[in-house]
Amino acid sequence: GMRRKIVLWEICNFVAFFYCIFASVNRQTEYGVFLLPLAYSILFAVCYRSRRLIGKTPGATVIMGVMFCRYVVLPVVLCSSGELSKYANDYRYMVQAVIIMLYEMFAIFMALEMTATKAWYIYTRQYDQGRKNVIVRPPFLVVLVIFCVLVGIYLTNQNILNGNIFLVNDVANEVDESIQDVSSLVKIVWQCITAWFFVYGINRQKDKYAVDKKRRHVGIAIIYMLLYVIITYIGQARISRWYTLVSAITAIFVLISLFPCEKKMIAMTTIIPVVALILMASALKTGLGIQRGTGSLYSLFSKLITPTSGDAYFAGPVSVNNAIGLSKTNGVGLHNIIYDIFNNMPIINHLVDTNNSTVYLYNAHLGRIFYGSRGDQIIPLVGQSGIFFSWVLAPLLSCFSVFLIRATDKKYVETTSYMKYIWGFVAVWFGLETILNMTINLSWLYIRILPMFATFWFIEKISPKQIEE
Repeated sequence: GMRRKIVLWEICNFVAFFYCIFASVNRQTEYGVFLLPLAYSILFAVCYRSRRLIGKTPGATVIMGVMFCRYVVLPVVLCSSGELSKYANDYRYMVQAVIIMLYEMFAIFMALEMTATKAWYIYTRQYDQGRKNVIVRPPFLVVLVIFCVLVGIYLTNQNILNGNIFLVNDVANEVDESIQDVSSLVKIVWQCITAWFFVYGINRQKDKYAVDKKRRHVGIAIIYMLLYVIITYIGQARISRWYTLVSAITAIFVLISLFPCEKKMIAMTTIIPVVALILMASALKTGLGIQRGTGSLYSLFSKLITPTSGDAYFAGPVSVNNAIGLSKTNGVGLHNIIYDIFNNMPIINHLVDTNNSTVYLYNAHLGRIFYGSRGDQIIPLVGQSGIFFSWVLAPLLSCFSVFLIRATDKKYVETTSYMKYIWGFVAVWFGLETILNMTINLSWLYIRILPMFATFWFIEKISPKQIEE
């Protein structure tokens, strides 16, 4: 079972390390990138407590996956191509960047390991003692009202499920999708309600399954989930991929928690379609869908994750090199944190000069501000932390994100009502923070998580509850 998977994972890590070392022997320009998979392999092997919750709690699973992408997949891409991301003024600080990434990796693993025993205890306590679940039963009238709002929004804003799902952008890296779009109120309400309806639907199926144990109910719940992911993807013109990914991972976790006996079937029928959708979305974004004869899946994949896009997606060494470069310019420091905190806060962000935020300054430093855009490059979290708190404390924000993951995973495990989805969503979002940054993270907190939290919380408040028999 899990043990065999972990051994395979570990073999992958070491194979990647040896590949990187052999690939870079002939080249003098690797800056020690091969040290990343080496250190990761060792830490992954040593920190066995941290691995236990993989596949069991959303936040811990996501940060483990993110680290694999950053410290194994990305170095393999960089070493096999021998190229570095083209978004850089220079590569002066590459050695320091690799050292800082190693330092951050070590700190993340230590933070995970120190908090792992307690997290595991919380998890096993919840599931071993067979705690009585509190079941929430939203009154029919409430469901009807919410449904009418949903239909009303759709009828008045038919472009919400817009057709430009196949819109191709020629921007090499569409990552500002998650920064820019502070959605309109209608979109926010639409998101909250579709999420709530999805959770309502699968819980209804779970109640039926509890009575007659028919697998049909699991099948219907899976169909709901796939529909929900597609609707989420289509309803998100610009920020589709990140939001779809976070929603999908959370939905899969919640589904498995409702039907623990059907874990294998759920994983097999949901993970592959979601991965396919995200890959398709990425291929469309980069305009690969149009060119005929892309050949094999491998060639498609190698076009999707290039040294440039890979470095941007996974906060690679060139991105960190750029952040070090920015920190050497005059006048950036702790005072910039205020602008990053308010950068995307609705209303307030019009009152502060967001050109002083590190997300803006980073793009200005790279010369990526044009046509009135705010830039498309993402300053890595470790870079922000280095700028705010000095490079000695570079992993500070990353470690803080680990504590946030543990806190939200705990709430996810302990919550049995519909709010479980919200806690799962937040945990996944914090799990991605190390490859995004504090500013993007906060922006979602304001415009996505808080409204969704309020919606679920309010409906739960007005719904009768009962203890499961």
